[in-house]
Amino acid sequence: MHLLLGWLAVSAEALALAFGHVSTGLHYLQAGQHDQAVREFAIVTERYSDTHAAPEALYWSAKALEASGQPEPATAQLAELARRFPRSEYVTTNIVLAAAAQPAVPALPPPPPPPVAKVPVVVVKKVGNQTVVALDDKTFATLAAFEAGLAEFKQRQPADVVVFRREDDVDLQMVVDAINALEKAGITYRLP
Repeated sequence: MHLLLGWLAVSAEALALAFGHVSTGLHYLQAGQHDQAVREFAIVTERYSDTHAAPEALYWSAKALEASGQPEPATAQLAELARRFPRSEYVTTNIVLAAAAQPAVPALPPPPPPPVAKVPVVVVKKVGNQTVVALDDKTFATLAAFEAGLAEFKQRQPADVVVFRREDDVDLQMVVDAINALEKAGITYRLP
């Protein structure tokens, strides 16, 4: 049991690190620093290739390569994305399939538009000396209370995705319990 908890904690940390590199890469891409962006995305595809961040890193790496005037490597990244992650939102929305089918086209289509609605946030944090879980404006001191809050949330917004994050110095068991509660409730989560 302790090995499983350790593995889950390491997996959650790896995913957080991977999405941190994606976020840094996106900042470089927006600043026009394409080579640095490609390096950040490459870290994800090399070190964290089995995480949910890998498809996003491949897609944005292709965008950075295309923006730096390298359409052939960009197309190769898109083809790898379609091959390795055929169920990724970037592939299933035909963004990648259309671009990969026509390698001579230098411009990549835009990514899907961001959701307009506010994305709910789940935070594991310290309040005083106690680790608690917060879902938007509600704070839950126990796992049972959090699970009840998730059931109510699911009834109000059945198809939503939540952002999951944790603050420093929190009880890792509560982090694992909160992730398990989200999965048990059938609520999709992503890291910021």
